[in-house]
Amino acid sequence: MQPLLTEAVFPFHILKPLQDYMQKPAATTYAHPELMMALRKADRQIAEPIVTDRRLLRDVPEGQAFVLNKKTFVRGTMRRTRVVCKEVPSGKSYAILAHAWVETK
Repeated sequence: MQPLLTEAVFPFHILKPLQDYMQKPAATTYAHPELMMALRKADRQIAEPIVTDRRLLRDVPEGQAFVLNKKTFVRGTMRRTRVVCKEVPSGKSYAILAHAWVETK
């Protein structure tokens, strides 16, 4: 990848996080929140979001309900990269990535 990691190929706001990620790549880019946010910023510049009530879980206030994969959750406390959320019907707790897209209620 080194020959491609230049500003001629990638904009600077994507290049820096991509270089950091390539130092020690994980199995998924979701494991690198800084890279995901840079890529999402580029996506927003290209196309308008289709769903207006869609936002990142980290931006949802604690205690507010949201929908993810057709299931309703209530946002809990933030851990390092995940948020502990409680599923409303079952009461089970799940650790969901803070930069996951959710639909707010």
